[in-house]
Amino acid sequence: MASNDDDARSGGSQEERYSTVESALTMDQVMNLWEEERSRSFGEFRLLLQQQLNAVQGQMESFCHSISQTIQRQTDRIVEELQSMRMQSEGDQGRADPRRNEHLRSTNSGTTTFKPSKFDGTEDWESYFIQFSAVANKNCWDDDTRAVALGAALNGAARDVLADIGPSAPYRTLVEALEVRFGHKRQEQRFMTLLMARTQLAKEDLATYHQAVKTLARKALPGSSASSECMVVHLFVKGIRDSSLREKVAIAGPKSMTEAAEVALRLEAALLTPPVTVRSGEIVDEQFTDDRANRIKIN
Repeated sequence: MASNDDDARSGGSQEERYSTVESALTMDQVMNLWEEERSRSFGEFRLLLQQQLNAVQGQMESFCHSISQTIQRQTDRIVEELQSMRMQSEGDQGRADPRRNEHLRSTNSGTTTFKPSKFDGTEDWESYFIQFSAVANKNCWDDDTRAVALGAALNGAARDVLADIGPSAPYRTLVEALEVRFGHKRQEQRFMTLLMARTQLAKEDLATYHQAVKTLARKALPGSSASSECMVVHLFVKGIRDSSLREKVAIAGPKSMTEAAEVALRLEAALLTPPVTVRSGEIVDEQFTDDRANRIKIN
């Protein structure tokens, strides 16, 4: 009887052990299944997220490309309009002054080539040569190209120089021939005579007369010094047509041609201002300038 009870207890314990083991295996399997399911879910989620990111990136690239094309089209249109406006403006200027239109030409490559103006010998050679040299330097011309361009720019009496030196003369030879014919480096004495005799013409304004004296002085006195500047100022003042104005400018004692022009123009304006008329008995605030140009007349 006792043996049967022991067997029953022994059997019950064994069943409990089997149940516990079976339960433990089931939990391990559940955990494994959960890990597998979680990994699979995460993998699907990552794949879906990557697909969405790729789609968004593609849309962004397409959008940016579309924006870039739109901006480029707008830029091209604006550039075309600006070029059209510039060409129209240059055309209007060329019709107003044909010689002005010769200074600038656009080549097919898109670069800008400057073309020198014509020289016929009637204008100042030194001033023209400075302009021509600036154009040649900007265009990066060598001496051969400069010789061809300068020869092509000659008109009238200046063109006759080509016949004297020949069509294949070097650039330096052509420049020297033009300097001898039209320059003033070998004609200082002649220009000095003209400077000494120069006076303000009957209908010549002060500014024009002043510039004429400066031009003659530059030709007659190349590399002038301070002493020669004083002489030119004296000749300028001496040649002023109006005696009253001439006297006032001389009293002011300008030291340079720039100062002489400023003083002369200021005094001329003061002399042209009509006097102020006041009735006797009124208080007048008399304010005279150094040149006594503000005059007050008392009745």
